[in-house]
Amino acid sequence: AVEESTSSTMRFFVLQLMTYLLLGSTIAQELSDQFTNVGDNVTFNCGEFDAEYVWLYNNTMLVDEPGHISGANSSVLYITNVTSTDWGTYGCYVNNGPGGSVNSDEATLHVSPHNAVISEETVNNTVTLTCYADGGPGNSYSWYHLRNGRLFYVSFSEHLVRSSTALDTNLYVCRISNRAGFVNVSTLEVSDQFANVGDSVSFNCGEFDAEYVWLYNNTMLVDEPGH
Repeated sequence: AVEESTSSTMRFFVLQLMTYLLLGSTIAQELSDQFTNVGDNVTFNCGEFDAEYVWLYNNTMLVDEPGHISGANSSVLYITNVTSTDWGTYGCYVNNGPGGSVNSDEATLHVSPHNAVISEETVNNTVTLTCYADGGPGNSYSWYHLRNGRLFYVSFSEHLVRSSTALDTNLYVCRISNRAGFVNVSTLEVSDQFANVGDSVSFNCGEFDAEYVWLYNNTMLVDEPGH
C-alpha cells in the first residue's frame, strides 16, 4: 500500500512537470517589503512578462484610484501619497494562459506611526492614559516619565494607570514605534495663541534633555529668517 501511494505521488508530480513544460508558466518576481512614511510614494514590482496582472491588497483585488493607486493591472503597482491605512500585504497574480498562473510572494508595506494621540479617563482618583497612533503593522507602545529633564522608562503597554495627583505633577511621554519609524506624544499641553496679522507669538514646549521637532498642520517646520 505504501509503494502504491508513493507511485501515485510520483505520477502526480511528473504530470505537473509535463504540464509546466508544455503550457509554460510565469514565475512572478519576488516582492520586497517597503518602509515608508505617510505622504511618501512607493512602488511594488512584479516583473515584466507577456501576461495579465492583478494586484492584491490583503488578499482583496485592487483597482486604480486616481491620485493614489495606479498600475493595479500592470507589472508595477504605484502608491502615491501613502496614507496611514495603506499598510498591509501586497501581492500580484500573473496569468499567461492555461496552466501558467501563479501567485507572487507577498510583501508588506510598513507605514510609520502617524496622528498619535493620548486619551484620558478618570475614575475616582485613578487616571488611565491610552496611547494610540495610525500606521502599522505591529505598532508597539512605551511610556516614559520625565524627571529632572530626562526620560525614564515606565511600562510597555498602550495604557498607563496613575493617580490623578501623580499626573498633576509629572509629564509622561508615549513612544509609538514599528519597523518603519516612531513618533512621540506627551501629556504636555501647548496653549492656543490668539493674534492679529503682524503680531508676534511663541509656543513653549518645555525644557528637556531631548531633540525637538515642531509641526505645522502635521508638516515639519524649518526656520525662516525674519518669520
